[in-house]
Amino acid sequence: MYQNNTLRQCLWLIATIRQNERLTLKALQEKWAADKMGDVLYRSSFNRYRDAIQDMFGIVIDCDKKTYHACL
Repeated sequence: MYQNNTLRQCLWLIATIRQNERLTLKALQEKWAADKMGDVLYRSSFNRYRDAIQDMFGIVIDCDKKTYHACL
């Protein structure tokens, strides 16, 4: 089972990507820090949250390997 903080961070990621459509990891990291979501959003952390989002909600976050943009 996921902890409340993980759930909050996953919901934040979904909302942020949905609002901005396509974001680079760097842009997500900047927004993450500005919104005080926790420690630095490393690529490995982002991938864990992305997997958790798919497990919990069935939402797939794709990452374009050419442009490094994340999108729903």
